[in-house]
Amino acid sequence: MTATDIYPDQKNDQARQDRSDGDRSVKERWTDHCRRRFADKGTYRYRLPWLRSLSQDQLVTTRRVGMAVWAVVVCAIGVLAGWSEVGSFLIPLLFVGFAIYSLGHSRLAYILVDWGPFILFLLAYRGIKTVVGWMGIPVQWNLAPDVDRWLFGGTLPNVWLQEHWRYAHAPWWEFILMAVYSSYFFMPYTVAFIEWLRSRAEFRRYIVGLLAVSFIGLGIYVFVPAAPPWAAARCTPADVADQPSHTPCMFSAEHAGEGSILGPVNNKNDSPEPWVERLTAHAWSQIAPFGLAEGVKDFQDGARREARADGPTLGPVEPVPVGEGPLAKAQASSNLVSAIPSLHAGITMYFATFLFSRRRWKWGSVALIYALTMGFALVFFAEHYVFDIILGWTLAAAVPLVQTWWMSRRRESINK
Repeated sequence: MTATDIYPDQKNDQARQDRSDGDRSVKERWTDHCRRRFADKGTYRYRLPWLRSLSQDQLVTTRRVGMAVWAVVVCAIGVLAGWSEVGSFLIPLLFVGFAIYSLGHSRLAYILVDWGPFILFLLAYRGIKTVVGWMGIPVQWNLAPDVDRWLFGGTLPNVWLQEHWRYAHAPWWEFILMAVYSSYFFMPYTVAFIEWLRSRAEFRRYIVGLLAVSFIGLGIYVFVPAAPPWAAARCTPADVADQPSHTPCMFSAEHAGEGSILGPVNNKNDSPEPWVERLTAHAWSQIAPFGLAEGVKDFQDGARREARADGPTLGPVEPVPVGEGPLAKAQASSNLVSAIPSLHAGITMYFATFLFSRRRWKWGSVALIYALTMGFALVFFAEHYVFDIILGWTLAAAVPLVQTWWMSRRRESINK
């Protein structure tokens, strides 16, 4: 497809321009042409007939209103159904958003070329992640806690944090941690969209790194499945001697606390349970008085039914407070033995390492604070051990370094 195919009304002008710039490469002329057309939006006809009658100001207003409605719908799905539902409807949501954003522009070709491979890889990733739990590879229950005890002189950070910072009533800062944790389900795609708007070249570089972190992490926990802290806190070494991928003790408090793999929690505050709890959705119980309880109850019940039907990677889900529904669905539909490495930590840290590798220091610093906050939340919520997070961060640091090395090698080979 050429520039004149996209803008047929500019065919003669473009032909003259190409002849006058005959000493320039086709790629350079094509890039300059696209920049001119997108910068001067009023000089070409819109493809859709009903848009041709709109003025430039009306078209901008239409796009803004459409994007605002789209954002409200996405947020409503995330708040009421859980952010995992946003992931489930990711592809249609992305295409609807792109279609609204592209009103009045001939950008469909760019959308297909740039986002098509990413969406295909994303589908493959989600499919593989669904299958890996059925492979029957022995699960590591003691590897990560043993490493954490070695790193911290016999103390488990999950236990220490919940001893000193856990309360029966979620404090204000726990809502911030919950929001940071939940943002993982949409932030990678938001950053991708921003990079696409800034530069298609930067977008491709970002996407390649994001997919590399995701697939390498997936490959590790395919062959080294590991249980998270909240599960180990409910099981004794005897319960998991056969290294099962799921066992009834994960969903029962019978063996929790004293005698479990993590041991008891000596509460310093008013928290009632003497063991490490999964606190990811704890703060949602405080939102119930504001009227969200009934709105999420059906979704929570659906999550429990889904968990019981999904087979050996999930098992039954114990009852949780009604207010926890939105995150309960995300937790119930996830692979429960994919703790090593932490992709929550790895992908969020990749935002920072990517930005730093592109010398965007200001936003890289913001992304670094975000990634460190995510790491703290994962340990406090008992979703991951520190060992899992260190592995995720290492992966996030290694991928941009390899990208930079590869690009430099490629430039050297081209210049020879």
